[in-house]
Amino acid sequence: MCGVYGEGQFDVDVAFPYLAVINNVSQFVAMYCLIFFYRAHRKELEPMHPLSKFLCIKAVVFFSFFQGFIIQTLVFTGVISSTFTSLDDKQVKVMANSLQDFLICIEMLLAAVAHTFAFSYKPYVGDGDSHGSCWQSFKDMLDVSDVRQDVSEHIRVVANTVRRTSTVSCVPIATEFYVDSPRERYPETINEGQQSESK
Repeated sequence: MCGVYGEGQFDVDVAFPYLAVINNVSQFVAMYCLIFFYRAHRKELEPMHPLSKFLCIKAVVFFSFFQGFIIQTLVFTGVISSTFTSLDDKQVKVMANSLQDFLICIEMLLAAVAHTFAFSYKPYVGDGDSHGSCWQSFKDMLDVSDVRQDVSEHIRVVANTVRRTSTVSCVPIATEFYVDSPRERYPETINEGQQSESK
C-alpha cells in the first residue's frame, strides 16, 4: 500500500501501529458492550444458553486477531528471530505468518468441536421427528428451496411496498396553477365581490 501501511512494523512513520491500536480498542469496547448486554438480559436469554455461543464466536473472531497481533509483536521485538537464528528478516516474517496459519488450523478444529455442543441441533428436533439416514440429512442440507422461498417472499414484500409508495405519491394533493391575471386565478372571489358591489 505505497509503503504507508507497513504491516508488522511498529514505527512512527507507518500506519500499522496506529491502526492496530484503534482495532484493539474497538475490539475491547465491542467485547465490553456485549458483556454488559448479556448481564442486562441474562434472564431473557437464559433459554438460548448464550454464553457458550458467545464464547465460541468470539474465540474465532477475537482470539485469532489478538494472536496475530501478539505474533507480529514478537517478530518486531526479535523474540522469534532469536529463536530461529538462521533466518533473515524476510524469512522471519514468513515463519511468523506460517505459525499464525498453523495455530489457526488447530484452533479451528477445537472451535468446530465446541460449536457442535454450543449450537446443538437438539432444540430444533421435535419429539415425533424421525431421524433419517445420513444421505437424507445430506440431501436436506443441500436443499435450497427455503432460500428460494425467502427470496421470493422478500421480493414480493419489496414490490408491494414500492407499489404502495408509488400509488401514494401519484395521488394529487393540491394542484395550483399560477397565472398573471387575478381574475383567472380567483374567479369565484372576484365574481362574489362584483355581486356585492352591485347590491
